[in-house]
Amino acid sequence: MSRRVRHGGGDRLLSSVRKYSGQYLTVVSGSAARVTIQAAYFVLLANTLSLTEFGLFAGISAAGIIIGSFAGLGFASAAYRTAATRSILVGRYLAGIYATFLISTPFCIACAYLLYELAFAGRVALSTYLAIAVSDILLWRLLEAVYQVNNGLGNFSQASVGLVIGSATRLAAAIIFKLTFTTLDEWALMYLVANGAGTAFYIWAFSPSRRVCFRRVVPLIIGRLRDSLLFAFSFFIFYTQSELDKLIATLLVDGRTAGIYAISMRILDLTGVPVRGFLLLLVREIMRSGGQRSKWSAGLLIEAGLAATSLLGFALIALVFTVEPTILGRQVAEASSLFLVMPLVPPLKNLQEYHAELFFAWKRMDVRAFTAVLLTVMKAALTVIIFLTAHDLRHMGILFNLSFAVTYVASATILFLTFYRTRPVAGLIGDVDRLDGAVTRQAARQAARTQSDSRHGSDSCGRERALSGSR
Repeated sequence: MSRRVRHGGGDRLLSSVRKYSGQYLTVVSGSAARVTIQAAYFVLLANTLSLTEFGLFAGISAAGIIIGSFAGLGFASAAYRTAATRSILVGRYLAGIYATFLISTPFCIACAYLLYELAFAGRVALSTYLAIAVSDILLWRLLEAVYQVNNGLGNFSQASVGLVIGSATRLAAAIIFKLTFTTLDEWALMYLVANGAGTAFYIWAFSPSRRVCFRRVVPLIIGRLRDSLLFAFSFFIFYTQSELDKLIATLLVDGRTAGIYAISMRILDLTGVPVRGFLLLLVREIMRSGGQRSKWSAGLLIEAGLAATSLLGFALIALVFTVEPTILGRQVAEASSLFLVMPLVPPLKNLQEYHAELFFAWKRMDVRAFTAVLLTVMKAALTVIIFLTAHDLRHMGILFNLSFAVTYVASATILFLTFYRTRPVAGLIGDVDRLDGAVTRQAARQAARTQSDSRHGSDSCGRERALSGSR
């Protein structure tokens, strides 16, 4: 008996390893393809625009990413959670995504214009600024929203294709730009067209195979609005924390230094590819298990693994640039004098992202928002000090290592005090809101009676009509 039990446990372990290894390889392979395309796109663009223009483009793009946190009013988070736990309702949540994006567009454009008047007027034409900002505020965020729903459903191949398509259209635009144009004004228009084409094609070809249902979508949005806006705010703070340094660089230092800094951070972001694939699967599994938490020792083991992976990625980058400094072009080689002295930035940055994902998975958006605000204020203050006091690029890189170490300690302290020193709260993730809880339970009973429906995953609208008719 004991042998059979042990054998059965071993089979289950091997089955789990095969399952999650396959999912991870699917996610990472898509990410690797996307990063390869993005690297080619980045090299072409960085060596076509001047350092000053590239720094300006990075600053505008950072502004678009920050403002884009409110595109869709954060409703994509509710759609992702529903896709991972109650996929029968995905059709209604997709409708909610499209509706909230439409509602939030005027607000986001107004914020972008206000920022232009405050920071970019006189540096770049308004049309150029808006073309870049709108691409990152609306078009890329809409693609990411559908990508997140596919991930929640477990359709990792379809999800990975989305970011590959978006990156591929940007690469195509960069190739055409390299061959025919040279100015930032011309690139901005091509950037807008490329992002629009990629987003439209992905939604048309790879949107989840659920019927988009606008029935009762307004009550659904209202019912989810508080949590969605809280997520959008925490996302806004998180992206501000990640991108604000590029805006500060654009405003405080000369154009050449701002361009070098933007290139350096893009290079270091490459180390996060394998880490983000793991985080995606981890968060999905935590939500599906009802918010189960691990012991602090297991958390430390995960952090050590993520840090080691990030450091290995940095070591590979450093090796490549040591052997062949100009492998990615003259301007990237010039930036290597900064990013090669920043070995602690990739692991510390990726670990802070890991902490933020844990707060989301455990449905503690209040803690996530508080942590993000604190880290943003700390990082902004430290970044300003570094840019104003650094003597040269090497000195600047060393100071940024210390800056990320300080913010990591703050993030890890909050994580430990909030979760690992307290007892888990029962049902933290498993609570079902009143708005769609009844629909979920009745639809589940209907699915049990109708085997073919449950196999093929028919849309929630059809099931709601069938249920209302049966009453």
